[in-house]
Amino acid sequence: MTASGTGPALGPPPSPVPAWTVACAVIFTCGWGGNQFTPLLTMYRQANGYSATVVDALLGAYVLGLAPALLVGGPVSDGQGRRRTALVALVASGLGSSLLAVDSLPFLATGRLLSGIAVGLGMAAGTGWVTQLTVAGGRTRASGARRASLSLTAGFAAGAGVAGVLGQWGPWPGTVPYLVHLALTLAVLAAVLLWCAETRPDGPGRALADRLRIPSVRDWRFRRLVLPMAPWVFGAAGVA
Repeated sequence: MTASGTGPALGPPPSPVPAWTVACAVIFTCGWGGNQFTPLLTMYRQANGYSATVVDALLGAYVLGLAPALLVGGPVSDGQGRRRTALVALVASGLGSSLLAVDSLPFLATGRLLSGIAVGLGMAAGTGWVTQLTVAGGRTRASGARRASLSLTAGFAAGAGVAGVLGQWGPWPGTVPYLVHLALTLAVLAAVLLWCAETRPDGPGRALADRLRIPSVRDWRFRRLVLPMAPWVFGAAGVA
């Protein structure tokens, strides 16, 4: 397989499925882990006796991990490779679910933070990885972006749906939903290790600080339109 504009992939192993589907599974799994906590908020208030402030703080801890991971995930994967960064995202997602399954306040806070980091890295590195592998398969970059976007959306939906059902009718509602996601994470991690090759990094000689520079930040449309509106992507739903 090859990466668009970056030369051939490094040592592609045989795979029973197209490599882009495994990369999509990474994004799906990280999205699942990021949103599985949301339908359980009422349970934590009723069963654990947490106040609304504590529950909202646990929900918000996710963003504290998400924002910096989104910022550095793309540049890091440019230099270190998409697959390597995606593996870090999967490990963080699995560790997050492991801590959330303990069902204790300090573990919940740390687990939510790790879940946010996983989603940020998975979105940033995974989208580029899926796009590269899609182009290598003869499709357009737009097709790769659509595949990545749909994978993330499906992961968000599946994580909330499965956790909600298990939280309502399953045993040990504070633990079992996270164990289901942990099992999924381990399966996808094995698939990445077995079947997906690394794509060549983009400009591995450049320093991370140089890759973090985004010229479009100086564009007036970013400062006057994107910057003031972007927080409301989460803010509007959060306030509601």
